[in-house]
Amino acid sequence: IPGNIGELLKQVKESLQQYLVEKELTIDPLWFEGRDGLVEREYSQFLVTGGMYNEYHRTSPNLMAHLAHLEHDSGIQYLLDFMTANITTEKSILDYGCGIGSLGIRLKEAGYEQVSFADVPSPSTEFLEWRFDNHLTLFNLREDLPQPFDVVACYNLLEHVHDPWKVFGHME
Repeated sequence: IPGNIGELLKQVKESLQQYLVEKELTIDPLWFEGRDGLVEREYSQFLVTGGMYNEYHRTSPNLMAHLAHLEHDSGIQYLLDFMTANITTEKSILDYGCGIGSLGIRLKEAGYEQVSFADVPSPSTEFLEWRFDNHLTLFNLREDLPQPFDVVACYNLLEHVHDPWKVFGHME
């Protein structure tokens, strides 16, 4: 992992480990190593026991460690570079399907002041609230979004939903 990105990943992993201790939660240590296939294996086991796809993302604490690895991958950097080159910092932005807040946090670090977050309540959004000490705007996607935004962005979301067009409709 390149220097600065590696340091950022280390910081979010340390933050997640501190959160887990405070909340008395446990995660399989393999998740912190970012090994390929862990999400697929756990998700497959979840389905075998009768779970639904969308329930997995709302209930798996292990998923937070996986998302910590995604927080500083090349895909999010590409999206961030595109947004900072094309969207001025005074625009209001919604990180839709935010999870642990990877995109929105990076946008705030880049100087965007009006960044809000939206997702369904989950262990990931609880971690996000903890990271901001509850000083953030977080909307529940099970409810209507109360305000218009200049930009609605999502990262690592559409490939996980059954009906992306329905998500686009909700974003409007």
